[in-house]
Amino acid sequence: MLAFAQQKAQAKKQSIQFLHQDMREVTGFEQAFQAAVICCDSLNYLKNENDVKKTFKNMFQLLEADGVLLFDVHTPYKMEEVFPGSTYADQDEEISYIWQSDKGDDMYSVIHDLSFFVKDGDMYQRYDETHEQRTFPFETYAAFLESAGFEQIEVTADFTNEAPGEFAERYFISAKKPKTIV
Repeated sequence: MLAFAQQKAQAKKQSIQFLHQDMREVTGFEQAFQAAVICCDSLNYLKNENDVKKTFKNMFQLLEADGVLLFDVHTPYKMEEVFPGSTYADQDEEISYIWQSDKGDDMYSVIHDLSFFVKDGDMYQRYDETHEQRTFPFETYAAFLESAGFEQIEVTADFTNEAPGEFAERYFISAKKPKTIV
């Protein structure tokens, strides 16, 4: 994805620094940021509480005063009720996939087994991947954010401006670094 983003930036004659780093240990910036965004289930790939806490502490250090952290994650409902036992599939002429999800070993975790079939001439090459994801209740994320120093923690759900309901599948969470740190 970074290589593709770099190509797009170069095509538009924009100089953008793209880095590949572990979100728990992002370093190397001379100035703080106004915002940090962790999207597309990225936090769900951190399988234990300490890794999530470490990420929030790292993001807090990267932000300037009054900076905001934005992220999205699957809800416990989705991990416990929607994913386990589900199979997803799609096909077209160039690529097809089969995606099977099963309950993981930890609470609110799943294991996704994916098989991709990519056209290569007259044949299709098969590629297999396994993805393990985990989430936590919103209250747990809020506690982790507060312990990292964040304030004004807010949550919406499912690509709306509404609070999560019982059957929400995705949290969108924002948290602010205080203007002044005590």
